Amino acid sequence: MRKRSADLARVLAIALLCASSAPLAHAQIGSGWRQDFPGKTIQLRGPGTTYNNSGGIETFTMKSGDERSEMRVQNDYTSGQHQFEGWLRASYGQGTSMHQVFKFVMVVYYPTLGGELRQHSGTPMVNGITGVWVRVNTIHNVATGKCAVYINGTQRATVTQGSGPWYHKYGVYNASTQGAKSEWRDIKIFTYTGATSPTPTPAPTATPGPTPTPGGGFSGYYRITPRHSGKSVAVQSASTANSANVFQWTYGGSNTNDEWEVRSIGSDYVINRHSGKDLTVQSASTAEGANIFQYTYGGAATNDEWAIVDVGSGYSRITNRNSGKSAEVAGGSTADGANVDQRTYSGATHQQFQLVAVP
Repeated sequence: MRKRSADLARVLAIALLCASSAPLAHAQIGSGWRQDFPGKTIQLRGPGTTYNNSGGIETFTMKSGDERSEMRVQNDYTSGQHQFEGWLRASYGQGTSMHQVFKFVMVVYYPTLGGELRQHSGTPMVNGITGVWVRVNTIHNVATGKCAVYINGTQRATVTQGSGPWYHKYGVYNASTQGAKSEWRDIKIFTYTGATSPTPTPAPTATPGPTPTPGGGFSGYYRITPRHSGKSVAVQSASTANSANVFQWTYGGSNTNDEWEVRSIGSDYVINRHSGKDLTVQSASTAEGANIFQYTYGGAATNDEWAIVDVGSGYSRITNRNSGKSAEVAGGSTADGANVDQRTYSGATHQQFQLVAVP
């Protein structure tokens, strides 16, 4: 890999996907699931605990010595197969449980290695996640006595069940010698109704698009505007450093970190006006959700080269030459600070951009 790792403390915002009353739903892990809508109760134990729900993001905090700030899902069960899904952003804590299948699975945060999630105090599952949104799924099969823990769609642990009944919790529990903070969004609860055991859902096939025409007649500088949000693609904090993160932000201000030059070399490369560095997929990754940052152009890989492809109505998709995946605003968020990453093109408006010429 010719690109260095990005700053692990990147900002990633995931849109809240709301479902009002559908008896059948497609779970993130597997198929044959029914989405349920149980009640919830907030548990605040300790004088420093807080809970807030703003714009679909639930924020849980506690101070040293507090016991918990947790949401208790009222989905008690003693049989069947049950799945929890949610997006977690851990800010700080020390041996702090952030999700439980009560009371034998504990997804626990530690600040080491850029932020780790472990099963309880043992099995390491993922690191480098402080300040980064990650998807957490747990699938509990009572008949087999096992619960599988998935992080970002990959199974990371299998836990033998304890005594029931069981239910789900999320938030922060046990801050040890310091406080703790977690944010959660897009929480979903499922019960399995299919005839066979759940299996991971295959990744979607890319939607065919127009034949790329590199260059597209672009010349000069542009504001790159996501169709769904109307904001601008920008380099975080107007940084000129390699590996500085790219996200969306309201256009304007004295800096030009939200303006880009497009040059054609057979493919297009997209250069930040402020820093002179290129829009690049981190570590030449071909994975879904791989981060996009800025980096000096050059080297053997083509992760800093793009095809700007017209999709009609004045909008384009921006497709990485190395991965074949398209730039997007993660989760379709409309918030300032929402991350820009790559994903298989689906035709969603958060994967479509308008290039608006600027002086």
